[in-house]
Amino acid sequence: MKLAYAALVLLALLPAGSALAHETRGVRVNHFGCDEPLRWASRHDARGARFAITTDDGKITLVLTDRVVAFQLSDRTMRKLDRELHRARHEDDDGGVIGEAIKTAVLGTVRSVLDHSAECDVRDLRDVRYEGGRLVFVARGGKRLYDDFEVDDDCVLDAFDPRDAREFVRQFHRLRSERG
Repeated sequence: MKLAYAALVLLALLPAGSALAHETRGVRVNHFGCDEPLRWASRHDARGARFAITTDDGKITLVLTDRVVAFQLSDRTMRKLDRELHRARHEDDDGGVIGEAIKTAVLGTVRSVLDHSAECDVRDLRDVRYEGGRLVFVARGGKRLYDDFEVDDDCVLDAFDPRDAREFVRQFHRLRSERG
């Protein structure tokens, strides 16, 4: 990997106002800086979740645990990212020792940043519904959440199979009723 490419990747990770963009080959994630009640958190194991669905293109997983709702890169996307980072880490580079150090730091940062989720505590959500072909998340104060969450310029909220999205809504309301 060339030193210039490493610098461009690093620049892509720097905040631009409240927006932040991450790009790997084939996946570009734009998000909004996670204003309250959203927060960046560690990834969740979708296999251990109460319910999880993945976008039609397989890039993003929406997870419902007993405590949170979280959007994150899918396991498939993370495996692809790991292969790409491994390949980039082992490419010959003519940047010398400093170039190698920068490459290692940048690749480690990219992996670390993308290995997170944008989550919201279930108790901070007033409602989750499916309308007009998309999921809608509404916080207690009435603010709509995740509306600006995009992958490859496509809104994630309308990227799920309608049956999966409706079942996610049903599971969310079931959890809320169980919690009282």
